[in-house]
Amino acid sequence: MESVPVRTFLTIVLPLLAPTVVFFIWAWFAKRRADAEQRHEPIPSWQNWPWARLMLAGAVLTALTLSAVALMRDSPEGQRYVPPRMENGELIPGHFVPIEEGEEGDGRSYSGFGTTPPSLPNRETDD
Repeated sequence: MESVPVRTFLTIVLPLLAPTVVFFIWAWFAKRRADAEQRHEPIPSWQNWPWARLMLAGAVLTALTLSAVALMRDSPEGQRYVPPRMENGELIPGHFVPIEEGEEGDGRSYSGFGTTPPSLPNRETDD
């Protein structure tokens, strides 16, 4: 039960606070740079780097990487992915099984929109 506060922090609090913290750090550096320019002092060389081009290159590389991962998925034709699960205390790894006639789904590894996910083995349900 101790992981719930950590999970809450990582999934709710951190994404809300991170942009604000990054902005304040950027504003602090921008103020230091403006003060140095006003006093005609030299500024550190890293503050002259082409940050916009570096961020654009990072975004393009991220998009290319995600596209490559999506296109090179190891999903055999005519088979569907069965995720890992616990049976009788033994972990059964994820694997592909042939799609049987009349079975729902189109053979993709996940088509779960609109379906209810299975309950977790360690959670009690209120049913």
